[in-house]
Amino acid sequence: GRWTLGAPVQVNRVKIDARERAAYIERNASSFKPAVPPSPFPVQKVPTAGDFPEFIPPFVNSSAMAGPDGLLIVRRSKSADYMQAHYLFIDRQGKLVGELTLPLTEEIVGAGPRTLYISVKDEDDILHIRRHPW
Repeated sequence: GRWTLGAPVQVNRVKIDARERAAYIERNASSFKPAVPPSPFPVQKVPTAGDFPEFIPPFVNSSAMAGPDGLLIVRRSKSADYMQAHYLFIDRQGKLVGELTLPLTEEIVGAGPRTLYISVKDEDDILHIRRHPW
């Protein structure tokens, strides 16, 4: 193999302000509540303004997965305005070739040569896998 470097993917930077901090704390509220005893997990402290970076990282940790024909699927970080799962599709030349936003109850869990696999959480919090052709 050889490396092919494309131009940087242009994404909007989201500055972390009081609204973004509140949205993060709301999204992660269960992390800041005591667990049912006896739990080995300590309660996390609620972050303060100084605990946040200046901007939201554009991508989630371990957010990239392989798609068909060398396509890269990258999940964007959530923000106050973008609570749903949002994905970028980048081709072999490093060019952004598509975007996909899914409802709050859905996320991409895999991709095959001709199929995109999406997990869907129903009203009972049961996960189902749905297939979509490319």
